[in-house]
Amino acid sequence: MSEKVGRHKGAVETLMHEQKELSRLLQIVQGQLERHMNALEDAGVDTEEFVENLQEKRERNGTGQSNANEQRSENRNQQGKEGRREREESSQSTRQSGDDGEGSSGEDVDDFLEGEDDSENDDFAPY
Repeated sequence: MSEKVGRHKGAVETLMHEQKELSRLLQIVQGQLERHMNALEDAGVDTEEFVENLQEKRERNGTGQSNANEQRSENRNQQGKEGRREREESSQSTRQSGDDGEGSSGEDVDDFLEGEDDSENDDFAPY
């Protein structure tokens, strides 16, 4: 009987560690996704249309998202719009204060993201 209890306790402990790491991985993926979506918006890509096309493509391939995932995606899109609006307002106020108006709109997306990938420094070990 005590062997079963010990086995279950060990399994619960291991699974809790795995759950913690999965949550951390999801946060990393979420952050990367938001950064790329913002970069696409800065480059003038209609991210709403892009996400809709991806969702339609997944549905055609039989790998549609659940309602919860769709809701999270919509929330991310809304956050991205708000961030873009804030950046545009900031950019407009900078131009009005005497800047020549050149900025991230002329930069390449690869240049925008260059040097920001710190995933090599992340420790993905589960313990």
